[in-house]
Amino acid sequence: MEFTVVPPLSESRKLTSKYDEIKRRGIFLRSSLVFYKTDWIADSSAVSTSPAAFVSLLRNLDSKAGFYVVRQTDSTST
Repeated sequence: MEFTVVPPLSESRKLTSKYDEIKRRGIFLRSSLVFYKTDWIADSSAVSTSPAAFVSLLRNLDSKAGFYVVRQTDSTST
C-alpha cells in the first residue's frame, strides 16, 4: 500500500488544500474525548458493501459511542 503525504503547509509556508481537513480532524479530536478510548470492532467486510470505500468501526466500550472512519480505496483522484 502506498501513501502520499500532502502536508497542510507548503515549503513556502502557504496553506495547502489539506489544511482545512487537518484542522477539522483536530477540532473533532479535541471535542470528542470518548474517541480516545475506542477499540477496533470491524472493518469493511462487516460494515460496508461498497468496494469504493474502506470502512472501520471503532467503539468506546464504556460509553458505547461508535465511530465510522471511511476512506476511499482508490485515492488517486483529487
